[in-house]
Amino acid sequence: MEKIKPNVLILNVEGLRAEFLGPYGNDWIDTPHFNRLAVEGFVFDHCLAGGIEPRKQLTALWAGCHPAQSGVAERAPSCAAGRWLLDSFRQAGWSTILVSSSDALLQHPGSMVFDEHRLVAPVKVPDVVGSRDLDDLVDDGMQLIPAGEPVQDWSETRTAAVFSELIELIERNERPCCIWCQLTTLNSIWEAPLEIREKFREPGDPPIWPGINIPRVRFRKDVDPDVFLPFVQAYAAEVHILDLCLGGLLEVIGRSQSQNSWVVVLLSPSGLPLGEHGYLGTAGVPYHAELLHVPLIFAFPDGMGQAERSQALVYPHDTVPTLVDYLGLDETKPESLAESPDHVGIEHRVWIAGRSMLPIIRGDAEAVRDRLFAFDGSKTVAIRTPAWFAQVRLPDVSQDAERLEDLEAGKHPQVRDALKASSDRSGHHDEDQLATSGEEDSSLCSFEIAQLRERIRLFVKPDDRWEVNEVADRCPEVAVQLIRMATDFVNACGSETDAQHTIDFLAFPPLTQELAKGIDA
Repeated sequence: MEKIKPNVLILNVEGLRAEFLGPYGNDWIDTPHFNRLAVEGFVFDHCLAGGIEPRKQLTALWAGCHPAQSGVAERAPSCAAGRWLLDSFRQAGWSTILVSSSDALLQHPGSMVFDEHRLVAPVKVPDVVGSRDLDDLVDDGMQLIPAGEPVQDWSETRTAAVFSELIELIERNERPCCIWCQLTTLNSIWEAPLEIREKFREPGDPPIWPGINIPRVRFRKDVDPDVFLPFVQAYAAEVHILDLCLGGLLEVIGRSQSQNSWVVVLLSPSGLPLGEHGYLGTAGVPYHAELLHVPLIFAFPDGMGQAERSQALVYPHDTVPTLVDYLGLDETKPESLAESPDHVGIEHRVWIAGRSMLPIIRGDAEAVRDRLFAFDGSKTVAIRTPAWFAQVRLPDVSQDAERLEDLEAGKHPQVRDALKASSDRSGHHDEDQLATSGEEDSSLCSFEIAQLRERIRLFVKPDDRWEVNEVADRCPEVAVQLIRMATDFVNACGSETDAQHTIDFLAFPPLTQELAKGIDA
């Protein structure tokens, strides 16, 4: 007797930030249906996007590669030594369906693995024209011009239309199917009724944002934080509607008469800045939590991992490899996801390609990797270890080698103490004051501070959740280790650009005690 194949629904919500959901600590937006999904499933607390460029991230999700290698995956004739991962479902008997409000997805080569394409309520450029993207710094919220009119009822939104399409597919489902829903409304158009937006406005707050467009601008550092409130509230209203739609979807799945039960996965390819660090609505910003930290929740029909959560460091592109493993499609799994005998003897593998997270969900392992890299060809590499988050700028490595040698604690053991002494004397980390210090014995440390700040911004994790307190000047040894790691990562990815297959893992030394547990561990 053939084993029953469960249906699979993957909700990939662009622009969805983890911290706006109840399962991730949000307590001011009521998200009962996200909460229900978390209770019925397994939550990954530390899922970070490996990149934020939409096409590269989509390639990573569908091919199981890191976004930094997405170009290789698309160029490879056989795509990552086998096929696009979702083709495993089709070859094993699942019907594959792509549902989205963006026709750009249909231009992606990975879309060929779907038997059926459903374009629902597409977002068109005229729909969101209004305040133009501004290259110059903005210092006044009045420069942002609203465009368009929100709908009168939340059921009229494009988000609701997409979920209605999903519900119709579920209700008429007759054979095992894998539905990939790419929801693009959250980071492209805000249609929530003004009445819902008002629910998130407190007395004394600025007026709500009346447009459906999302301004994409950078603000001056000294701008009044209240300028951002209308956009936070508008975003909250969209999350509220998303939760309502999810509730209806889960209700239909719960009463589905299909003999095949459902695996439901919620994820996001990247978040959306809402004023943090001075940026609003744009992806062309420094890597920070508002862009990289995204939700990842698995709900399995057999209850595996139910109401559990993990602190493991994972990527969104671990999603499909996990589903392939759960559904027993290993025999059709590309080699890039398997252990290769050619790599026996590698001291420490750091997997950057997608990996199955079932060992974590089952409780057999605590992690599948000890660090994460965010890089998709920009000028910055972000690195996350259990104890640190770093943004490393990428200059000309050949010109910078001597500078790095000078920063090594072994070459200048007095650097750390001198930097700390300088910081203590200054009383704070004002860059101008440190750079112009007239004390002869602090000139070296002022120079070192300037060098570090040219290359890296460093934050303590998990304490500094919002990445506010930059500490590279106080932890130079850690900073230098992460600079070297970022350089090695970029060099390793770049060295394989002409290869047929993507890189699965990189060989790095094990994390030092400082990188794994922090300075005081």
